[in-house]
Amino acid sequence: ITLPSIKVEAHLPFAELTSITSYLDRTVWLVNDTSAFLSAIGLINYGSPLGPGYPTSTADVAPQLTGQTDHRFTQEIRLASNQPDAFISWVAGVFYDRSDQLDYATYYSLLLDPTGANIGNLHQDTIDKQLAVFAQADFHVSSQWTATLGARVSDVSVDQRNNNGTGVLNSGQPAVQYASSKETPFTPKASVSFQADQNNLFYI
Repeated sequence: ITLPSIKVEAHLPFAELTSITSYLDRTVWLVNDTSAFLSAIGLINYGSPLGPGYPTSTADVAPQLTGQTDHRFTQEIRLASNQPDAFISWVAGVFYDRSDQLDYATYYSLLLDPTGANIGNLHQDTIDKQLAVFAQADFHVSSQWTATLGARVSDVSVDQRNNNGTGVLNSGQPAVQYASSKETPFTPKASVSFQADQNNLFYI
């Protein structure tokens, strides 16, 4: 996993400008034996006196290769007022996020396919994207009372592609499936708070 991040600040006369950029690069993979699984679904009988699901030699091993790669870019730029004693303090900004993720699983069994070709294969590509704008204002009615109004609206989309192989664990025919969704969630915020003393804050 690699996760670099950089934060840049600019102190303007009326506000603080902040930019935060990060990038995620992650790779995960593992290999395990699915011989018991192949027996449980009735594809193989190993002939063991202990039962059909018990391999009798290392040649019965059925490797499963599973992995995931994820590349994600995130960027946020926000502007916040820098006058704490003002009647109104505020913050506003833009947020962007994109994730490209690949999940895969490949199965092998020399008993089912002596050629060494895979008996099952799945690749799933997923792209998640989000672009959002947000703003919030705090109205300091007094030293104890504060009213807050804010909102966040975002454009979110997901695109996915599934590739299935031709092995016995697949349908036997190559298949490609596509799925996508898109939404625009809106999140409002409204609150009133009362700072009774240094240790007690009440809010609705």
